Amino acid sequence: MISQHATFPQTTAELDGSTPLVRLNWIATIGLFSLCACMMLNVNFFTRILFETEQVLSIFFLFACLTVLFALKFPVSKSIGVVGFFWLFNILFYLTISTRFGLGVDREFFTSPSSNVYRILTAQLITVAAAVGTRHLVLAGKTQLLLRVVYALTLLAASTIILSKFIPFFQAESGQGRVGGVFTDANRAGHALCYTAAFGFASLQREKSIFFRIVMFAGLAMLIPALLLTNSRSSIVFMGLLVVLQLGTTSILKQKGTAVAILIIAAGIPVGIGFMLSQQGSHVNIREAKQLESQKDRLESFFRLMRGEISDEDTGHRFVVGMVGLRYFASSPIIGVGFHKLTRMPEVDLGCHNTYIRVLGEGGLFCGLLYAAAIAAIGWVAWKSKMPEARCLGLGFTAMYACSAMVAHTLMTSRISNISMGIVFGLLAAATTLQQRQEKMKRAEMNARQMHLQAASQQQQQRPLIPQPLPSRS
Repeated sequence: MISQHATFPQTTAELDGSTPLVRLNWIATIGLFSLCACMMLNVNFFTRILFETEQVLSIFFLFACLTVLFALKFPVSKSIGVVGFFWLFNILFYLTISTRFGLGVDREFFTSPSSNVYRILTAQLITVAAAVGTRHLVLAGKTQLLLRVVYALTLLAASTIILSKFIPFFQAESGQGRVGGVFTDANRAGHALCYTAAFGFASLQREKSIFFRIVMFAGLAMLIPALLLTNSRSSIVFMGLLVVLQLGTTSILKQKGTAVAILIIAAGIPVGIGFMLSQQGSHVNIREAKQLESQKDRLESFFRLMRGEISDEDTGHRFVVGMVGLRYFASSPIIGVGFHKLTRMPEVDLGCHNTYIRVLGEGGLFCGLLYAAAIAAIGWVAWKSKMPEARCLGLGFTAMYACSAMVAHTLMTSRISNISMGIVFGLLAAATTLQQRQEKMKRAEMNARQMHLQAASQQQQQRPLIPQPLPSRS
């Protein structure tokens, strides 16, 4: 029989991330949301301006990570799952091979001011803490609260891109009339907007509140002008790929509201581009004239790329620096040339602008294959997940991360990428736990039904026979 005090719900339909299986830990919840705010709003931007240092951020996020881990008693193995361990093994293998602890020896590594091993390792701490906190919130039945808060934080970061047109505090330009708000680079800002859209689509999977759905639609609509202000060509392409992915891999079109959200983005981008081009010449401010001219040039180069007219000028010399990075790989294909060598290559005085090429060049062939396999593993686990939010966000994140790795070599230290990865790991691990409990409950129900049938059969067999009267002869 099923115990009345069982820790799982009594119907399998309730196992969807909205029914509490554990008691909510508010300390861990506050720590997780503080960590998300710190990473997604890029508090570095504020601490650098207000305190002229970034140590304030380091202390804050370390405290937030430890708060989550200690409050929940370090359930790391259950929270990141197999795919999370695979990812951490991939990172540690890369660092082991490419640094002086491994085979790619660089004797001046620890005295080099450009070393970012510390940032890569702390990024994994962020990922683990986010995964632990996320899994706890899902099992506590607060999945929708988690997605609402995270989506709101990413929208706040996106709003600073628009505010940069009106508030001097955010008006640090990224070149060519492009702005990034609290982000240090317009391309990073554009990629962050793609992550924001992925969180928005995941939040809409089972959102029932009309108020929150309207707010989410408004947020997705706000992403369009923000994306165009960054003028990030790769982000425009990635956003289009994300929309296509959501249409093809989820039941999103069956939800009228979510389908409307996708149409907002799909139709808004070309309309916004047309509006920006129409503003050419309709201004009097010299600074704005230069900005619009630069934006027009980038948009025209974007259209040339879409037509297949590829040139070094239009791609930002990414093909050239990528080929230089591959030559580094060819010089030492097994163990690589050593950590940090492809972040600033003397031949072009630039980084390789490709994380795949960087890992291949610095760590060798095995590191490169392991890195690609780890990304593919996240997508595969997300594809197999039966929780709609986990599947939607996991696939969207994997697509954005895999695409971003082709145009940037600093992805392993990107804070918004790593906090998003931790949330994905936590959602996927929680979905696995829910599925296991669902199967356990089904087995218990079947056993209880079987026991009931056996008991009824035994009672039938043990019932005394009642003599029947003989038929009378007339």
